[in-house]
Amino acid sequence: MSEEPIWETNCETSSLTVSEFFENFNKSFEIDNTWLYFDYKHLSTWFSEVFKDINWSCVGFPERGAEDSTLWIGTEGAHTPCHFDSYGCNIVAQLYGKKVWLLFDPLESNSLSPTRVPYEESSVYSDINFACTCHPFPDIKNARCVILQPGDILYVPKHWWHYVENVTSAISVNTWIPVESDTESRVDESLVKFFVSSVVKELDGTDVNKILNPNERDLIDFKINQNIDELSWCVEKVKKLKLENKNEVINIEYLKDFTIPTDSLHNIVKNLRKCKNPKEFKVPDTKTVTVKDLINAFCHPDVIINVKKNLYKKVE
Repeated sequence: MSEEPIWETNCETSSLTVSEFFENFNKSFEIDNTWLYFDYKHLSTWFSEVFKDINWSCVGFPERGAEDSTLWIGTEGAHTPCHFDSYGCNIVAQLYGKKVWLLFDPLESNSLSPTRVPYEESSVYSDINFACTCHPFPDIKNARCVILQPGDILYVPKHWWHYVENVTSAISVNTWIPVESDTESRVDESLVKFFVSSVVKELDGTDVNKILNPNERDLIDFKINQNIDELSWCVEKVKKLKLENKNEVINIEYLKDFTIPTDSLHNIVKNLRKCKNPKEFKVPDTKTVTVKDLINAFCHPDVIINVKKNLYKKVE
């Protein structure tokens, strides 16, 4: 395991048939630490007929179906680095196997070392490698841990951090429910995109691939005037909502009495597993400033909030 999370840009990709994929589905992760993940696949694109009967009426959203849902199929050990989603709240249904979710309140953001590298518009990642337990973790007292089993449904509030890993081979589906505050979040993301797209235009291909997630590689061709138009549209939408004085309403009354017990992050990680090859990670005495450092400094969520406030003053 590396000190850094296992980013998508560092993973190998393979073309397999469904049969070939499932031949390896129950292969033990303990043998060689390798895993397979067919993740974040829109059902409407990949399996529209197989999953056509999926709907979310049982949790209060009958209008959402397969066309609004995403599929996640992975072997034991397959995981998504810790992050929070920029838009909407997340509802996840476990269909097969077991999957562990570590959940953190947005108030813990600074403890989780937010990073915009690799850059993905809809995700803010943590720079902490939760897949490896042999280096220090932040002292978070109120972490939440839940293991989803077949038939379980989990609600993840907007901007809650989560690390997700398959305890066994597992299949799940999810849907993101749009919320009113997504309009405000699009301003944040547009500001980050402006800075990141400006930076990557000056880099060579190797460095660009380190900065951008594979699904964002076309950002190098993103024009400044496109970004300004997008940002202006987002700001106008926010202004319109404020004038209308709309209050955000989402149908989650059924969740009021549902709670997940809290524990310290150290206890949760300790109980989950022990690192097979423990070693101590040492921080260098001196450090050269990198492009990643600059992006994270300028695009830190706290900085973006202040930039946005000043921008609003200019367009009032």
